[in-house]
Amino acid sequence: MYKDAFSDIMPILLKELGKNFRLKTNEATCFRLTTTVSCYTSTISLETVREANEMLNPLFSIELIDPSHFKLTILLPKKSFKGIEKDQLPEAIFIKATKHINMMCVGLSIATLGRFWWHGFNWRDRFIEKFDNESNSQIDVELKHMSHPVSFYTDGKLQYALDTKLFDISSFLIGLLFISKSQLETTWRLVSLNYIKGLHLFATPVADINFYDEIFMCYYRCLENLCTVSILKKKSLKNEHKDITRALEICKVPKQALVEFNNVYKIRSSIVAHCQNPNSTLATFEHAHDVKILVDLVLQNIILSEFVKTPVPQFN
Repeated sequence: MYKDAFSDIMPILLKELGKNFRLKTNEATCFRLTTTVSCYTSTISLETVREANEMLNPLFSIELIDPSHFKLTILLPKKSFKGIEKDQLPEAIFIKATKHINMMCVGLSIATLGRFWWHGFNWRDRFIEKFDNESNSQIDVELKHMSHPVSFYTDGKLQYALDTKLFDISSFLIGLLFISKSQLETTWRLVSLNYIKGLHLFATPVADINFYDEIFMCYYRCLENLCTVSILKKKSLKNEHKDITRALEICKVPKQALVEFNNVYKIRSSIVAHCQNPNSTLATFEHAHDVKILVDLVLQNIILSEFVKTPVPQFN
C-alpha cells in the first residue's frame, strides 16, 4: 500500500531524513544496545530489513527474527554523554536509548496504522512458587500475550488498512519523519507521551483486568491536542465535537473515519470521561483502537503535508 502511494515522494522523504539522521561516527565510539521489537499487527520481509539497514545505518540496525519480530540495535555516541558522572551513566544510557526506541515504535505504529512495541511482558515471576501438590512437581504458569479483536478499520470497510499487514521501507521513512518532527516540535511532547502510554498498555498482558479506558483516553488526548494546536491553531476548543470534526475534514480523512469519530465522541462523553453511572459500559478494544486510527491519520497528514511540504496521498 505505502510503496504505491508514496512512490512519487520517496526522494523527498529521503532528502528530509538526510538532514536529520546523519550520524558521523563509528561503532567504536558508541554505546550499543539491542532489543526485540514485536509487530502485533504487521509483518516484515527480509527485503525490507535490508533496505532499512541501508537507510538507517549507522544509527539503527535491524535483524529479522521472524515475520513479526526483529532485533533492533541502536548506537548512542559516547560524546553525547560527556560530563555525566560515572555512577549516573547507566541510567542516562537507559533513558536515552528508551526514548529513541519508544519513538521508533511510535513512528512505525503511525505509518502502518498498527501496533509495535519493544519489550513484552510474560509475568513469569508474578507467582513466586508454582506447584502441583498431586504430582509433587513444579508447574508452568505464564501469560505471554493477550490477543485483541479487530475494529472498524480491519473489517473490510476501508480496504487499504488491511494492506498494512506487510509493510515496506516507506513505513520506516514515515516513522523516522515522526521522530524528526517530534524532536523539532515541542508541542508534540504530550502527543508522543500519550501515544507511548497507549502502546505500552496495549502490549500489557492481563487476564483479570483491561486498560481500554486508559488507552482510549491516551489517544483521545492525542487527537484533541493535534486538532486544537497543530490543525486549527487554537489554544482551546469552543465546541469540541464540531471543531474536531472540522479538523479531521481539513486532514481529508476517509468518510468512514468521520462517521467513526461520532461514535468515538459518544464513548468519550458518556463512558470514559464520566463515572457517575455505576452501570456504565466500559470502553472496549474496538473503542481504543478506533481512536488510535484517527490519531494515526491526522499524524500522517501533518507529517507528509506540513513537515515534508508535500500533498498527502489519497487512498481510494
